[in-house]
Amino acid sequence: MNTKEVFTVEGFLPVKENTWLVRGRAYQNLKVGDTVAIDKSNQFTITAISTYGKGVQVLNRMLTGDLTLRGANGERLKDAGMLVKPLDFSSD
Repeated sequence: MNTKEVFTVEGFLPVKENTWLVRGRAYQNLKVGDTVAIDKSNQFTITAISTYGKGVQVLNRMLTGDLTLRGANGERLKDAGMLVKPLDFSSD
C-alpha cells in the first residue's frame, strides 16, 4: 500500500451516522474534499475543517485542528492513531 501519513488522531467523537469528528495535528496540508484513510477498506472524505475555533478550507501542515469526516466504519478512528492519504491502494 502506497500512502503518506497526514494526520495524528488525538481525539474522536461520533457526530451522526457515518460522520465523525477527529482532533489532532496535520503533517501535510489537508483540504475539504480530500480523502484520508486508516487502511484500504476504511476511507473517509473531509467535509469540514476547523482550527483555533475557526472554520477553514485548508489545514496547513503542523497545525492542530478538527476534521469532520464522512464514511462508514468510523468507530475504527478512535484506535487509528494516524490517518494516511491514499496515493495508490492498488499495489497491495
